[in-house]
Amino acid sequence: MTGRQVCRQIMEKAEIQVQPEAAALLQARLAQAGIPQGGLRIGFLYGCGGAGYRLTLAEAPLPGDRTYVVEQVKVFADAVAAESLAGARLVLGEGELTLDHPDAVLVEYCG
Repeated sequence: MTGRQVCRQIMEKAEIQVQPEAAALLQARLAQAGIPQGGLRIGFLYGCGGAGYRLTLAEAPLPGDRTYVVEQVKVFADAVAAESLAGARLVLGEGELTLDHPDAVLVEYCG
């Protein structure tokens, strides 16, 4: 097995977890935004301090995004974020959606 095949297998197995309360809030926010069939898009942010993620409501995935359906909500992840979602959880933090990720130094919710 080549390194490329191992990487592809890891990426296919990587899955974000979604706390049920976070899923309910996300569904409500999508309905309020008029895009009940949409989802949450996770974009990777580069920074000198480490990994960061931007969370936004989206009507549909962008080209190249990976789509996950967890707890009956859609999560779209850009190519870089999709490679690093292992161990990530979408949770409620002080009444807002946030990404609990072991490598994140910044999570920005723009919804």
